[in-house]
Amino acid sequence: MRKHISVSKVSDMDRLALSIRGGQFATIWYRSNLATMNAKLIGGKKNPLHGRLEALTGKTSLQIADDYERVMRKRLNNPNFVADRLPFGHWLAGAYKRIIEHKGMHYFRAYPTDNTLRKAIYVLDGKVVTDPDLKKYIVSQLRQPKAAVNDFRYDNIVCVKASGVTYNVSL
Repeated sequence: MRKHISVSKVSDMDRLALSIRGGQFATIWYRSNLATMNAKLIGGKKNPLHGRLEALTGKTSLQIADDYERVMRKRLNNPNFVADRLPFGHWLAGAYKRIIEHKGMHYFRAYPTDNTLRKAIYVLDGKVVTDPDLKKYIVSQLRQPKAAVNDFRYDNIVCVKASGVTYNVSL
């Protein structure tokens, strides 16, 4: 039987981020950034779904609290790789490699692996998109960058699964 825990405060989410053993894998479900969902299409065309489309995205096999430089040295086969500074914010005190603080918001950092899978549930005009052709169109038109790291803003996280526990997040 899986254990479910509710997380409703930033301090509880901080504790959760710090409690996951370094190098462990987790699954994170989150509301996709609407700015990305409503961006111009590939080729710069105006998105006909602007303001009408939302997504709930899940990523599996994300590694927690790993050393980014070590990961990238291995992935790029470059022993001299040196990471740039954080592109925004700063590491929360005592939470290096896990929690970034920026303008009063907290972000949970996780690292995709070769086994990370991404699943998205699209909602158009308040209804889950089930038509395969529309899903295919959405996926083909939206930009899906392949990131070396994922920084999840706490208030976008819906669920974290780690160590056999499901944490339902509502901030």
